[in-house]
Amino acid sequence: MRLRGGLAHLANNARDQGFPAPGRFLRDAFPDRVDVIEDIIAEDDRVGLLWRLTGTHTGNLYGIPPTGRRVDIHEIGLFWLADGRITEGWFMADELGLLKQLGTQLPPRKDGQSIVPPLTDAGEDGDVVVKRLMATQPTTQQDRNKLKVARSKSSFAQKEDRAARRRQQGMDAVQPARHEYAELLRLAAYRQALRNDRGQHLDLCR
Repeated sequence: MRLRGGLAHLANNARDQGFPAPGRFLRDAFPDRVDVIEDIIAEDDRVGLLWRLTGTHTGNLYGIPPTGRRVDIHEIGLFWLADGRITEGWFMADELGLLKQLGTQLPPRKDGQSIVPPLTDAGEDGDVVVKRLMATQPTTQQDRNKLKVARSKSSFAQKEDRAARRRQQGMDAVQPARHEYAELLRLAAYRQALRNDRGQHLDLCR
């Protein structure tokens, strides 16, 4: 079951607009699409992937006419497993980066509105998550990262957590490195898992 498509904003914006379909896995929009996995993390019944998507935009993409431009963006995917099989998948691609590389904006709708996925507060309470993580002393950097993210979403939030995040963001703006970007994506993926955004069921292909 796909809980969220990688290009959810573009897909939702194109709904009921009569735009040509981009094809399964966007193959009509990017016939030469190539995906290269750059990082994999796993814990319990969850697996997270970071991959690089490249291709040439030669077909309609959710209302965006072919530009002939090459794209090179990152996408993350979270997978839930049961009995050795993937039962659920959640995806998020760099849609803003994609639009910038194509030199365009979100296609205008006939009704003049912009449609975006709704936010939800579903999921485990931040304080409950922090208490569970603090029950055992964090020993690895991954454990400390989890605690930091959970703490930022709870009543246990600390100023040093926000300051460290601002310093990291400043470093990325000056000299973004692949391993730093991957670490930020890990944190984002875990944060989304905490939110448990399982109420947004999309049957649209990316």
